[in-house]
Amino acid sequence: MRTTVPEPAATPVPDLFTRDFTAAEPGHTYMGDITYLPLGDGTFLYLATVLDCFSRRVVGWSIADHMRTDLVAATRNARPRKSLGWRTPG
Repeated sequence: MRTTVPEPAATPVPDLFTRDFTAAEPGHTYMGDITYLPLGDGTFLYLATVLDCFSRRVVGWSIADHMRTDLVAATRNARPRKSLGWRTPG
């Protein structure tokens, strides 16, 4: 099953990471992804996550029964901010 249909008129997004998913300190670089979780009734839940590239820990997530923009927006808004006193766990 194909879950992503690209917009034909969309401009490609530049690779700002240049495929380097490392960070020298916590809270400096984040990466995210969306995956789908199949349910027994044939439907899906969609899980969006944000990871700190330094610790590889999940620092934000959102789950929904759709893969629309607000799924990712909720995850982005959950991302910790250094200005709020966030530190790497452990």
